[in-house]
Formats: sequence, structure tokens, C-alpha cells
Amino acid sequence: MKAGERMICPHCGEEMLLKQKAVMDGWTKTGDILYCSLCGKKIADVADMEPEQAAEPKKSDALKRLFGDDDEAESSKIQWKAEEGETNFCKDCQFLVRHPFRLLCAKHNREVESMDDCPDFQKRGEL
Repeated sequence: MKAGERMICPHCGEEMLLKQKAVMDGWTKTGDILYCSLCGKKIADVADMEPEQAAEPKKSDALKRLFGDDDEAESSKIQWKAEEGETNFCKDCQFLVRHPFRLLCAKHNREVESMDDCPDFQKRGEL
């Protein structure tokens, strides 16, 4: 049994939906119960149902199976190391297009971070 299921109420004899509510002792939650949506009488404790519900897979696990474990594919990142002493960050590049909500690279037509670097860096002139 779980909340939302249809069944015949043992108290009123009508077909009803099970509803779930918290049992409170003052400001402290002592448990959950399932009750009849028509007569309001207790049908079962939810604590008895916990192991069954715990076996359900999480939504995040399903997404990991669908899209893979990596957050971002390595091939989509531009990886390039500047020579020692050089700092070729996108924030200093002439191709950077500043927008109030994001930074764009005009050369690669994609969103970038200010501290990204790439092999096509060209230093911006003085403003």
C-alpha cells in the first residue's frame, strides 16, 4: 500500500484513495500514516512500508545511466597550456564578447568562462 492507491476502506466500505499524513506530537514528527480519503480513519502506518519504497532507484541514478557518469565530455573542452610566464585567459582575448549574463567567444561561437584559455588567443588592445 502507498499513497494514491485505490482500495475499499475497511471502516466505511466505500472505494477510496489512500492519503498520507504526518503524525505530530507538538512540533515533533513521530511518523506517517495512510488514511481513508472519505472517512479519515487510519488504514496503516507508513513505517511498515519504508523498506519497500527504499528499493526504488533514485532519479539521479537513472540520469547517470542515460547520460553517463561524466558531467561534461572531455572532448568539448579546449585544453591548452600557456608557456611559463604567459597568461592567455579569455578575459584578455580580443574575441571575448561580454554580455550581462554570460561571456561568449566570437571565434568559437560558444559560451566561455573568464579564466578559460585556448590556442587561438589574441591579446586585446588597450582600451
